[in-house]
Amino acid sequence: MTTLLIIRRLWLTYAPGNTTAIATWRRLGFRNLPGDYTVDGMQVITDCKGPGQKPSRLPAWRFRTGSSARHPGWSRHMTTASGDRQALRDLVAGLIPVDEREAADRDDVLAWIDTGAELYRRVPPDVPGKHLVTYFLPYDEHTDRVFLVNHRKARRLLPPGGHVEPAERPWGTVMREADEELGAVARPHPLWPTERPLFVTVTQTVGHRSHTDATLWFPLLLASDQPITPDSGEFAGWGWYPRAEVIAWPAERTDPHLGRFLGKFGRLRNTAAEGAAHVGG
Repeated sequence: MTTLLIIRRLWLTYAPGNTTAIATWRRLGFRNLPGDYTVDGMQVITDCKGPGQKPSRLPAWRFRTGSSARHPGWSRHMTTASGDRQALRDLVAGLIPVDEREAADRDDVLAWIDTGAELYRRVPPDVPGKHLVTYFLPYDEHTDRVFLVNHRKARRLLPPGGHVEPAERPWGTVMREADEELGAVARPHPLWPTERPLFVTVTQTVGHRSHTDATLWFPLLLASDQPITPDSGEFAGWGWYPRAEVIAWPAERTDPHLGRFLGKFGRLRNTAAEGAAHVGG
């Protein structure tokens, strides 16, 4: 069956540096429209969501042949490409577990990927019942504090994060959500200077329409005095908290795995400090 799709302008919900998504849209025949300025070689338009909406910076695209395009088998969502699935599997397989629980969760996610099941959320909040998400935790090394948001729906102090979209790298999700949720540019933390996740968890959510989140965790570089604009519609509050205190929080106050993630990140911090002391000595 052939579906006629009329396209005048497309706003893409990913950060300009998401090379996987950019390559996909170009392969499908779209071109990047002129914008207000350039980010990583992409023309970007400011405040594209319209009056009264949270400011966002996104590329706009149009099909090369004009205002309409015909694409066989087009659906509202792109299917998971085998290349994307393999790239995700490589990310997860490359994780070195900090404990037996992370080893079990890593193996669970790898087995899930290998089944060929849908990986991305299609309909909020629970379709499919298991889907891929990210957490990113801003960390200020000078104050040893982490940035958490008081999530209105979860009613907990959590790291910022979001759902991975089809054809989107997990790091691309981090870049997009950091912009949308915090008005900040995502940068890997120097203690983990890579766009790969540091930690993986599999968690059954609480509350109405419970589902399973397969979560990839990333530490971010962000100073506590750096200006940010968190999304007050999604968060009831936010702030910087001492890392040592957060590790000791009860599970009902935050994500039950946050303390374990901070413990793993703390090992990186200690290793870096020991290396610096060795060089200095």
